[in-house]
Formats: sequence, structure tokens, C-alpha cells
Amino acid sequence: MPDAFTKSTVEENSQKSYQQQGDIAFKEGSLAVAASLYSRALEANPQDSWAEYSLAEVYRCQGDLVRATHHYTQSLKLDPFSRSPFIQLLFTKVSPQQLDPIVNFYRQLSTAKPRNPWASVRLGDLLTKQRNMQGAIASYKSASYKLLQNNSPDYVSRYWDNAASDDIALSEPTYIIIGPMKTATSALYEYINQHPKVLPSIKKEIHFFNDASKLSYGKDWYLSHFPPISPSSGYITGEASPGYIVNNVHNTVFSLFPKVKIIALVREPTARAFSHYTHNCKHGFERRSFADAITAELTVLDRLQKGTSLDIIAKTWSWDKYPGYVLLGLYVHFLQQWYTAFPNDQILVVNNQTLLDQPAITMQQVFQFLQLGEHSEPSYPKHNTSNYTPATKLDTPTEGRLKEFFRPYEHRLQEFLHGTEKLYLDV
Repeated sequence: MPDAFTKSTVEENSQKSYQQQGDIAFKEGSLAVAASLYSRALEANPQDSWAEYSLAEVYRCQGDLVRATHHYTQSLKLDPFSRSPFIQLLFTKVSPQQLDPIVNFYRQLSTAKPRNPWASVRLGDLLTKQRNMQGAIASYKSASYKLLQNNSPDYVSRYWDNAASDDIALSEPTYIIIGPMKTATSALYEYINQHPKVLPSIKKEIHFFNDASKLSYGKDWYLSHFPPISPSSGYITGEASPGYIVNNVHNTVFSLFPKVKIIALVREPTARAFSHYTHNCKHGFERRSFADAITAELTVLDRLQKGTSLDIIAKTWSWDKYPGYVLLGLYVHFLQQWYTAFPNDQILVVNNQTLLDQPAITMQQVFQFLQLGEHSEPSYPKHNTSNYTPATKLDTPTEGRLKEFFRPYEHRLQEFLHGTEKLYLDV
């Protein structure tokens, strides 16, 4: 008879084995087999949130959204701040009533953890999905208050001295980082937040302007993601949604916030494309080789050589088929749109490499652009970096092909920014 330690080890090994076999079956499309194996993994360890999530994924693929929602909910109850099951739950089409169990769970968790803002953020997201906008806004405001309690207690004591956030007006963002992705938007956002006069939004990426459903929620819903700021305090706030630069939202942003300051980043476009590709591979969104993926996009963009305008191509772009590895590197086209909508002195273009190589100097210029006092940090850690394996190294022929394609657009970018009084940092 095995002792307790040996029995526990056997159960753990069984659970891992079932999970691994289930993963193999899932990838091969044997969904019924995968469901059976994941169920066995749960029997071996009923507290395994990942097995619950895996089972939910099987049911989602089978079209059984009721059971998928149940297992997403169970996964989150075991691991409330896990990212994958929560995101999938938000994108699963179910009736509002089916979300009641997880809404009640996060409501209780938010009360039980009065200094934890993330339970309130998730509650706000779920209430938004239920179209309970008043409840969502109240939850986001509560999250903002908790976040400030933890990170900026001096601001709370001086400008927000009670928890009745409903009595405090919503504040507009002072700046928006518009992207594109894989250009160090996360690093820049975090570096800006290190300034003592900057208060963070409850989410780095709100994606309000480039998501039609979110835009329909209204301006107050968007503003509830930002801390209420007293005009006399000298504090500012903002967000960073990398998709804004490319989604033809510049006029919408200007119509709602004509005084907001816009920050865009640019990165050597071939390196950005490969980083974007490896990101998608890591998260399971891409299964093609880099060469095949690039060939597919260049085939579409070949229409440029036949007289079709990039404006038309971008508006009809199929993001499901083509992730934009190449398209997002055509910075000059998208920046021209933003400069058409906004005055030059409200836009700053930052070179990704300059930010990474000389963060202290670059950030002083960014703070000056935002009309903040000087501030420096002892270190500027990297954010969202990726580790490449030998299998995902950039192959030389594809690299050369991309560099050749991007060359004229890089020249146009240099001429556009340097040829006028537009603001930029070593582009």
C-alpha cells in the first residue's frame, strides 16, 4: 500500500499524463477523445484550473457554448486572475443570464479583497458583456480607486479623500499611445507611468476606438477606465492601444478628444514583422512558416504596384487571413492620416531603438512633450520581450525580401517627418 506521499505523486503524474494526451488529441482534432482525457485529468486533480480551461476549449470548438461557459467559469473560480479563460469567456456568445455565476463570484471577490483592483476590473468587463453599463462604470471607478490607494496614496488623501467615486467627474486622457504592436508600446507606457505626476488607467489597452461594440458603449464607459483627476492637481493619465494607428480611427479620436496628445512608435519594419510573427506563433495564432506568411501578404500588397491605393487596401484588409506583418510596417501612410487629423504639436513619433538604447534621454523628451517636469529612474526594464528558439530564427532570403520591399517606404517616412516641423525623436 503506497504511503500518502507516493499516492500523491502517482495522482500528480496521472493528471499530467492525461493533460498531455488530451493536448495531443485536441491538436489532432479528436475532440471527443480530448474531452475524455481532460475529464480524467480533472478527476485526478479537481483543483486544476488549466484542465477546466482545456475542457472549456473543447466544448467551444464543438459549439456547446453552455458547457464551455460553465468550465471557463470553473477555471476562473480556481484561478481568478488567469488570462486565457477570462478572455475566451468574454468572446463566447452566451446569454447574459449564463454569466450570473461568474459575475457573482467576482462581485464577492471584489468585496473580499478591498485593496485588489483587478477583481473589480474583471467584474466591470463582465457587467459590460451583460450590457449593464451603469454597473460596469461603477466597478471600473472602484478599481481605479483601489489602484490609486495602492500606488498613489498621496493623491487619494489630497484629491480623493472618500470612496464615493460617483461624485467625482470623469477625466479625459491626456495622451494616447497608438502603436503599432511590437514597437515597445508596453515599455513606453510603463516608463510614462513612472513619472510621479502620471496616474495609470486601469488597463493599458482599452481598444475603444477600434472596436465597434466598445465604441457603442459610449464616452462615459471609456472615461471610466481613467482615474478622476482634479484640474488643480497637475496630474495626467492616458492609455496605449497598439491597434489605433492602423484602423482608420484618427478622425473619431479627434472628434471626441481634440486636445489629446498622440504618441506613435516606429521600429525597423522587418524586425517588427518578425517579432509580430513570433508573438502569434507563441499564442497559437500562426502555424505557417514566416516565409509563407510574408509571401501571402506581399501577394496582396502587390496591388500597390498595379495602382491600387494603400488607403483602399487597408480599408478592405482581411485581418483574419493576414495579421499585418507587412502592412503594419508601412508607417508613413498611417502617420500621414494622423497628422491630417491632429495639429503637428500634438503628435510625437518615437523611434523604438532610441527608446531602448537611450531610455533616460528619450523619456525626458517624452515628458517635455507631455508638459511634465523632469524625472528619471535608476533603471528602465524591458517589457514583453520574446525569447526566440532556433526554429523561429529569421531566414536570410525572407529578411532580404522584406528589406527590399520596405526600403522606399522608409525613405518616404524620413522625408515626411524631417521635411516639415513635425515632432519626432530620432526617426
